[in-house]
Amino acid sequence: MVNLYNASKEALAEMRAGNYHNVKLEIEHSSSGRTRWIFTKKPEGFFSRVYDAVNSFTQMHFVDNGPFGPDTEFKFGDEIRPYHEKAEAFHQSLRTAVKKASYLGEGLHRMRNEGFAGCMQHDTYWCETLSSSHISKPIHSTLKKPYEQAKQQSPDLDFDAWIQSEEGLEQLESKEGSRDISSFQVAYLTPEQRAQHRVEFRKEGEDTFLYYQGSPLNTELFETEAGKGRAIFVIGPDHELYVGNHVPYQFHHTSFFAGRPVIGAGEIMTDPNGKLIAITDKSGHYKPLKKQMIDALKVLETEKGIDLTNTTLIIVPKNGQMNGCGRYNAHEFHTSGGTIRPSELELQDYS
Repeated sequence: MVNLYNASKEALAEMRAGNYHNVKLEIEHSSSGRTRWIFTKKPEGFFSRVYDAVNSFTQMHFVDNGPFGPDTEFKFGDEIRPYHEKAEAFHQSLRTAVKKASYLGEGLHRMRNEGFAGCMQHDTYWCETLSSSHISKPIHSTLKKPYEQAKQQSPDLDFDAWIQSEEGLEQLESKEGSRDISSFQVAYLTPEQRAQHRVEFRKEGEDTFLYYQGSPLNTELFETEAGKGRAIFVIGPDHELYVGNHVPYQFHHTSFFAGRPVIGAGEIMTDPNGKLIAITDKSGHYKPLKKQMIDALKVLETEKGIDLTNTTLIIVPKNGQMNGCGRYNAHEFHTSGGTIRPSELELQDYS
């Protein structure tokens, strides 16, 4: 993928300079009906170009022109000119894929080697991670149209550069009532900052209690989208529990590990003494599935020593879908692999 990205970057530079004769376009047609445009810079040197042309001609006329039509087409020179816009989109797609792969990389590989499914950030939120300024997704959506209009005049225009320009700030103010970019930036914690949110597990008699910054974790002091009394949490690839307040536009589940995969995510509720009362799967950024919640409970019960027999697991509705939603006994949900039936949601749960 990285090699293809670099090749498309070279080809795009030639096209932007008007040197279409230096570019080769390969159009792949899959059996599913999808089409992929691959732009590469033609090999330099006369003999290299001749070889490339002969090879492409051979494939085009003797390999791919079967009874069901060509699977691959090749374009050269001015034939490529009408596809310039496709090249821009193809390169942007590759750039996004390469950056996304670098974020998933080692953490997800490690979790899967350990038998955990891993929670990946939902596709709709990757714009926050791939933006160097980490502008919140709703702001990306709001400013998408004016940014695309500006990009028509300057194809190389980067969103992060545009949002900080006078034009971008004017658009931000007109739509959100503020020019303060920091109000719309998702915090991505450094390892040192993340350590301040780590929860300790202390065995006291027969029970295990949760401690936060030296004191019993009391989620009555925290707030999430549901209101006060809950904290957002993730269990990281390091098997540690991290908690914090949800702050719209600024602090989300992805803040703890800077958009990278985690074992589990949701909300957590404790009493003032740090005893775990309930846990939910509410995370818009990670959208954990059943397997990922089982993994989260496994870490809490088998690794951290929490007795979940009196802990409630709440599976909340997602996109209006009620399938599987309700209240469960967390221990039974974990040990049964999520096969037990839930009781109904209560008033303080999500509707």
